[in-house]
Amino acid sequence: MKYVIYFLSLLLSGFFLKAAAQDPELINQNLDNFEIAASLADTGNFKTKQIYSVRYYQMPDKKNQGKHTRNIGGIRMEPMAYTEYLPDGRKLYYEYYNGNRKHTERYYYDVHHQQLLLIERPGMVTWQHWLLYNKKGLLEGMVRCGNSKGNLLVDDYTTYHYRDSGNTSIVQITGYNSDTTADPVAEYRFSGSALIKNRPLYQSKIQHFRLINGRYKPVATKGYIFNDRQVQFTYDDHGFITSEIWYQPEGVLENKTEYSYFYGYAERVEQQYHMKGTEKSLRTLRRYNAQGDLVFEQSREYTGNLLGIESYEYKYDDKNNWIEKRKYYQPCSQGVYGAKQLVALEAREIVYYQDGQLPKVPGLPPYPSQLPAVLTQIPVIAAKKQQEQEAFDVAVASGNYDETIKITSAVTLAAFTPAYWTVRDSVFGDLDGIAGDEAVVVYKTPMPADMGAASCLAVFRKTGDRWMLWYQTLAPLLGDQNGGMMGDPYSGIAIARKCIVVHHFGGSRQKWHYTHRYRFQNGSWYLVGATINFGAPCDSMTQLDYNLSTGDVVVTCTTEDCREKGAAKESSWTERMHIQRPLPRMDTFIPGATELPLPKRKQALYY
Repeated sequence: MKYVIYFLSLLLSGFFLKAAAQDPELINQNLDNFEIAASLADTGNFKTKQIYSVRYYQMPDKKNQGKHTRNIGGIRMEPMAYTEYLPDGRKLYYEYYNGNRKHTERYYYDVHHQQLLLIERPGMVTWQHWLLYNKKGLLEGMVRCGNSKGNLLVDDYTTYHYRDSGNTSIVQITGYNSDTTADPVAEYRFSGSALIKNRPLYQSKIQHFRLINGRYKPVATKGYIFNDRQVQFTYDDHGFITSEIWYQPEGVLENKTEYSYFYGYAERVEQQYHMKGTEKSLRTLRRYNAQGDLVFEQSREYTGNLLGIESYEYKYDDKNNWIEKRKYYQPCSQGVYGAKQLVALEAREIVYYQDGQLPKVPGLPPYPSQLPAVLTQIPVIAAKKQQEQEAFDVAVASGNYDETIKITSAVTLAAFTPAYWTVRDSVFGDLDGIAGDEAVVVYKTPMPADMGAASCLAVFRKTGDRWMLWYQTLAPLLGDQNGGMMGDPYSGIAIARKCIVVHHFGGSRQKWHYTHRYRFQNGSWYLVGATINFGAPCDSMTQLDYNLSTGDVVVTCTTEDCREKGAAKESSWTERMHIQRPLPRMDTFIPGATELPLPKRKQALYY
């Protein structure tokens, strides 16, 4: 008999797991949709449901104290946020403060409050985040759109496509960016109690989850940052994590963290390990009160040295939700404890639903009439762009592309663009002092540069109703990966005082800005001026102005010391020189590669 019962329990558990995996609400909440997650963000912050609204306060930073709105125990408190909820804890209205500005969000649901339909975030443009569902109640699409001066703006569009394979529900997610290009498809597989996420754009490429106490929790990750790294997680019977273990290629242990629980989870220990996961590192002890809130936290280093104590005190209402939360810090140095200090104070004014009270649900704004037609076109445009990109990749791999502009005359500037080249920028103005406009166009090309792909600068003259190619060169534009951490360094062109002006920008902490001016004279294009800025805040900033036509050089260096509190201390020096050199031709000059010695300073700059 016991085997029959056991067999029936397996069948029933399989049924419920299958049903859970195909439950629309459970699937929708695990698609990593930011808007659904935002509506659910506060559901774990309270011990009870039926909360109508909460007003949040905090003790302000000493440097940012505005007009106080509440006094708690003699301490100034300032508003942090205000939220109204549905009875189940999902948001209806949310306002928060950033400096002196108040931001608001409104959440709209269907008439039965089952599905989130829209979030509005007003600003200079009121952005609407519409969520679309199929007949089964599964999320089918999400679009972010706005209206600017009567024009519909679509900033982001995500589609969700479903199919079933046996007991597995498969969801394919495609995101389209504001430039109407498609991200790589992500695939989620819901099967019984298991969920597998394959997300090419995420740091965690493949993640395995298991349904524990109604929530999917990660149990394994493959490809975290590096394709061959793996992470494994384990849990106890109540769903509390017990270990997190990282492996390098071929199963080599990298590091791990273990978790232990005592006294009915009132005391919890997190033990970290050093690299290779064998020697114990930081050990953190946390204690929780009867309401499950953190009251004590202290870490011990691998040397045995105790760090400072963070502790918390709470005041609760009659439903066991805290209404005041005080955070203290007690420093500890070499086993000697200092004074306990209050470092943060939060307060919540909680209003509960009364018997028979219904939520204050706003009327749903009209769905933009132009939106269906726009959404239909986005995948079509994205597919065309994808085909163009694939053709471009093939051309680059085979070297089957033009290395120069072959057309010398055309009615439109667009006609000059070679296959697999794209126009990056264009400006119009006077470059020769003769009546009639000239045009400067910057193209991105398939040709390799020192770093990344090369860009071409072309100059055109207009004669009658036709444009004539005047000049083209690759030299004055850096490769699209030459900007260091900033990526593409190109930041614009202009025509000013009969000169072509080219701007570059790049760097990491130390940033650099290049401005180079080129003029047509003596039958060719020459560099006639350069302005270079480089440096970092709280360090030094150097500016070089070099008029190559006159030979005048001005160098200014400002040093900024921010180590002391208050205003930064500055010191500076300026050096003027006269250095006359032959003007470099534009078609041989490389920005940032020419040395300019400063003999008095025993250093050199580059322009």
